[in-house]
Amino acid sequence: MPRKFDFLSPGIQITEVDQSILPADVDADGPIIIGRTRKGPAMKPVKVRSLDDFVAVFGTPNPGGVQSDMWRAGAGASAPTYASYAAQSWLAGGTSPVTMVRLLGEQSSNASTDAGKAGWKLGSTTSGLTSDNKDNATAYGLFITERAKSGVATAITLAAASSFNASNLETNSSKLMFFRNNDVTTATKAAGLVLEIDFETDSSVIAANAVARALDGSDSVAKITCGISGLSTITEILAVVETALVEAVSQGDISQIAIDNLGSTLKIFNLRPNSVPAAVTDQLTVTDSGTAVSHFKAIGVDPQNPSINETGTELNSASNAQAVSAVASTIEPATGALAAVFYATGSLALTSSQGTFDGSALTAPKTNALIKSQGTNEFGLAVINNSGTTTETITFNFDRNSENYIRNVLNTNPTLVNSDMVASPKTYWLGESFERHLLTHVTSSGAGEQFGILIPLHQQDQSTDDYNWSYRKEGAQYAKTGYVISQDYGTAANYDGTQANQLFRFCSLQEGEQLQKEIIICIEELALPTNPVVNGYSSFTIAIKDLNGTVLEKYSNLNLDENSSDYIARRIGDMYMEWDDTNRRYYSYGDYQNVSDYIRVEMGTNPLKNGLDAVPFGFLGPGRPKGFGILEGDSQPKSLDLSDDFTTALVKDGDPNSAASSEFAELFGIEAVKFVFPSIPLRASGGDGFAPNPYKATFGIRPKVHTSSSAHDTDYVDYIRRPSSQYASKIFEPSANFEYSFAFTLDDIVVDTSANTVTYTSGSRQDGTSRTATNSVSDLINKGVKQFAMPLFGGFDGLDVLEKEPFRRALVDSAASATDSTDDITYTLNKAIDSVEDEEHIRGNLLLMPGFRNENFTSKLISTAESRGDTLAIIDLENDYRPAVEEQDSETATNRRGSVVSAISSIKARNLDSSFGCAFYPWIQVRDTLNNSELIWMPPSIAALGAMARTESSSELWFAPAGFNRGGLGALGGSSGPVAVQARQRLDSSDRDDLYVVNINPIATFPNEGLVIFGQKTLQAVPSALDRINVRRLLLYLKRKIGDVAKNTLFQNNVPATWADFKGKAEPILLDVKNKFGLTEYRIVLDETTTTPDLVDRNILYAKIFLKPARAIEFIAIDFVITKSGAEFV
Repeated sequence: MPRKFDFLSPGIQITEVDQSILPADVDADGPIIIGRTRKGPAMKPVKVRSLDDFVAVFGTPNPGGVQSDMWRAGAGASAPTYASYAAQSWLAGGTSPVTMVRLLGEQSSNASTDAGKAGWKLGSTTSGLTSDNKDNATAYGLFITERAKSGVATAITLAAASSFNASNLETNSSKLMFFRNNDVTTATKAAGLVLEIDFETDSSVIAANAVARALDGSDSVAKITCGISGLSTITEILAVVETALVEAVSQGDISQIAIDNLGSTLKIFNLRPNSVPAAVTDQLTVTDSGTAVSHFKAIGVDPQNPSINETGTELNSASNAQAVSAVASTIEPATGALAAVFYATGSLALTSSQGTFDGSALTAPKTNALIKSQGTNEFGLAVINNSGTTTETITFNFDRNSENYIRNVLNTNPTLVNSDMVASPKTYWLGESFERHLLTHVTSSGAGEQFGILIPLHQQDQSTDDYNWSYRKEGAQYAKTGYVISQDYGTAANYDGTQANQLFRFCSLQEGEQLQKEIIICIEELALPTNPVVNGYSSFTIAIKDLNGTVLEKYSNLNLDENSSDYIARRIGDMYMEWDDTNRRYYSYGDYQNVSDYIRVEMGTNPLKNGLDAVPFGFLGPGRPKGFGILEGDSQPKSLDLSDDFTTALVKDGDPNSAASSEFAELFGIEAVKFVFPSIPLRASGGDGFAPNPYKATFGIRPKVHTSSSAHDTDYVDYIRRPSSQYASKIFEPSANFEYSFAFTLDDIVVDTSANTVTYTSGSRQDGTSRTATNSVSDLINKGVKQFAMPLFGGFDGLDVLEKEPFRRALVDSAASATDSTDDITYTLNKAIDSVEDEEHIRGNLLLMPGFRNENFTSKLISTAESRGDTLAIIDLENDYRPAVEEQDSETATNRRGSVVSAISSIKARNLDSSFGCAFYPWIQVRDTLNNSELIWMPPSIAALGAMARTESSSELWFAPAGFNRGGLGALGGSSGPVAVQARQRLDSSDRDDLYVVNINPIATFPNEGLVIFGQKTLQAVPSALDRINVRRLLLYLKRKIGDVAKNTLFQNNVPATWADFKGKAEPILLDVKNKFGLTEYRIVLDETTTTPDLVDRNILYAKIFLKPARAIEFIAIDFVITKSGAEFV
């Protein structure tokens, strides 16, 4: 319009006005499908528009069957994912999207008992270990260490001498003197004296059992006084001596020792790791400076005085002539490794043809006992059943190329333990195994060169089963990364990566375990601000990759500036949903819509507290149980440095296979061993895997079989697995008996420019040798070291790994009579159905749970369809075919086949009367076109859905999805759907008649035409137009379309012009349906006779739409009339 422009002088202004922009397409309504899939977001309705998108999000359909490694394949891998095949059957038609609700295990917020909790556990015992060793229900850890690096017989043992008298200790001036030397003639710090322990009987000076420390003499030697008032036995005296030694260690007076109090004796281990012959300053020597009698004797080895040996020497001279030294050659044991985890419902024990360290042969398999290998990392596993009988002994090792490789010879299928499903169940399976972790710590080879010990994985000071490693009772969980940490801003010598500033972390958008097995997250292209005055923020790139390194998503030039369009949370998204058990609905949280298909961002509390230029420089690894040690004869596990009892360690004594009940473990002459739990392997060198440029290599995790290989390590899934639910939170925030497995940081990268090497050395920044310690962060980035990879970990399916089908018929039937808080399956299925109850938010026109047939849940499906008013529920029936994965393996095929008579009887008993539901019979077999043409038995609801999809794609939804034209079951839905092969039962005409009378639509088999759906009734009992599927679907379609018109009429003025507008928009919809043979006649009435003045005053518009739906031909009557020869035909 010219008046919009202000022309001050003559001129021309030309603009473009584009009125050809097309509005966004509105999705047609499609089915809502509830069931299991391989992966994807769980328990939330997710709309998918194509088969390719479905496979990308939810994975290909799983045909089931026995996988090569069921433990790693995941819960439910044995059973077909019917929901996935249903989605494939619909999407093959190409007409409209599906809304998928993936089932995983969930539990009520009010669940308090194991029955109400999701997940799994072993057996029904409350302690995990039983006194008779028959009904154990526990996880076992196999720990392996090197024989040559174990701590061997080099300790000093203090005991009572023949003249011991506690009341005379102070009178005789007894003092225990500890030297770091073998010359004890001079009691000075310069001569090697490090600690003096003396005794005080006067309780007014120091209370009994108390200790007091002071620095004594001109050279400040530590002196600790022990209160012994009222103490009389050697056990009491040694207990307070132990307290004094612990105090000395904590004060730094004496270091590298371990203490083991055995009651009447006290072992003191020298942990100086020098080789023989030891330097004298590495020896530990003890003497008693008392002047009168000997109160103590020492048992040990003195390299300078071989006559002092294991028989014991009394310490009693003023000249300190009698002293005992402990040689330090091998007492500091190398760290062994957790190599594998077994899960047993009976008992397991370790055996070997090589026996034990002291040369003894094994008379029986043992647990909690150190046993020599019979080949390189090779042992025998004795499997003991619930009757206490050894059923098999299996030789295994950790050589992937060996026929005895552990995952080849041991059972890895948890479902074989389930006595409900297996007539002759096994009593164990192999869970996690960690070959690379083992070979990192144990490098020796040959028989007898390694020690193995099998120990129950159960917290030492706890007895209930929730403290066992096998207790996995919790609902489905999404995976996360550890927090990404910034560069160090402090003094290098004080650096601790676990305390570094936490910037952000990533959370999977998919619940469960599958996504963490498939992707890693890389942080790349780190850049510090080029002009901090103009822009003080660093930038970086996030790349999501599969395990082969293929980039799936990439977000470049991200930063931590909340006001920037490139703010990481804004670019990737931070939204998540939480279910409200009270209101039965989801609530959304977060500020930025999720853009990524895989992850969302969770920001740290104060990511920029150290500076705007904070850049992602590393990440915190998964938490793991703290390592532990074992001392011979001790009743408790020890801390990893062997200095203290570790009563909360995740290892437990008490298994009856260990004969020495007073010891935590039998070591057979080995004084000390220690072990650590696994850690994901990290890239150690820029040249690992023969990378061409060491500076541009991606540091961080590198889950390959070894450093020089590019082959993926299949053990990786076990490194990132969620632990027992008791400890699950500690893998993200370790505390108490858990620790970070590592804190990776580029601050620990060491660069040798002369050798052109780039290596990751943990602790190098603190040592002052890393590149950022010797130069700067910018120097390291400028050299090209600016990328690292990190894992997702800790996801959980919440399903029972002992079940072939976690939602098998018997479990669902049992759940039907339970409540949400008392049964996890009840809660899961109710939550899934409730999540799609809101028809405004979750659009759809069909509703099904393929494979679920229980009366309670299928009735709820129908009632949900009724309350929504816009969907038709397709249900499966009881007494139809029962697949093998849902029944015990001894069940015959005949018993599982199903019965027409029984199906009719059960449907009659339900007295269903609803046009919002329909049912079909029987199951059919299909050929899986996405999985090597596997043959799978499918519930009839999938066949029906496929027929409806084909009907919509070839004609319209108001045509009957039955008969030879549209009900023929070839490729379900379309050419890319699964191909129907045969029906589980061939129905004759009598069977079909009987089924149709009770509103069950038969799937018939004809010699030439194959499988054909031969009926289209709803479950409405009263005869009407709505007792047919095509009419019910027609009405649902029109209700939705006219309803959308009505929505746009809301809040308009209630006047004839508005009425005319409404009719003008509704009329074309009805006419189009009529022209496409859905209606024979229709009429819209909207005037003063429907919307009366009274209704206008009440703000109501009232219209009537009269419909005559087209009916499908289901019965054809033809008379053939034979006439006389003279008859004429006109």
